[in-house]
Amino acid sequence: MLLFSCGVFFAVVAWLREVPDSEVHLSAVTIGELQAGMEITHEQDLSKAAEIETWLDQVTETYNVLPMDARIFRSWARLMRALANPPDSCPCYTAKCYVI
Repeated sequence: MLLFSCGVFFAVVAWLREVPDSEVHLSAVTIGELQAGMEITHEQDLSKAAEIETWLDQVTETYNVLPMDARIFRSWARLMRALANPPDSCPCYTAKCYVI
């Protein structure tokens, strides 16, 4: 699990407000993880899940979503083999392979 302090979270939010939407890139894996979280929420709170679904629709329409392709998955697999305790790295390797 990755934990951020409130200060880091608010710094990221402030930074995102300054960056033009056209320069924000997200991995398709990140979108999938957000959708998975929304699906879990759907089982617990339909109203909250609907809010998240609307927000996620806006995210995918506003920002650049980078696809995961064979090149990225191969790069990710190399990392997984090299590390004994690998991080959740697919989004990072998407960015690396797209040289963002």
